[in-house]
Amino acid sequence: MGFQLSETKIVFYVLSNVQKKSGKSTFTIFVDASKIKEECDDAVDVEVPKALGDVFESIAGAIYLDSGMSLDTVWRVYSKMMKPEIEQFSNSVPKSPIRELLELEPETAKFGKPEKLADGRRVRVTVEIFGKGTFRGIGRNYRIAKGTAAKCALRYLKTNGLVSKKH
Repeated sequence: MGFQLSETKIVFYVLSNVQKKSGKSTFTIFVDASKIKEECDDAVDVEVPKALGDVFESIAGAIYLDSGMSLDTVWRVYSKMMKPEIEQFSNSVPKSPIRELLELEPETAKFGKPEKLADGRRVRVTVEIFGKGTFRGIGRNYRIAKGTAAKCALRYLKTNGLVSKKH
């Protein structure tokens, strides 16, 4: 089956080449601009680029074909690469920030209607938590903007001790 190259080197090579071609690091999952409420205005959620998912799938496909169509080999390679992430996810399955906010503030959190921004490509959504503040999120669609607004609100509530310890 040809040459052997560790999966870490493959991923590093692919990521560094994608970054070189884009001219900047594009793998920030989301901008943390909300340490305090004032900094949280118009927080923007940045999605992982589609190209990164495509690269991930392409590598899996190449391993599958090069190993004689062995799913066990694909899993063995990917489990080595992703073991910490898989374990972390399995031990603490993430909850949607919108769901988490609505569970914390079921009576007081109200999401506004989306507003199209001047650039025509992005949307802003506001969530008001009565008595605690108004938070905004921006994204390329309503779902992303709403999730960003919810993350912003949650971060503010947690930072300012407005959330009980059990959450």
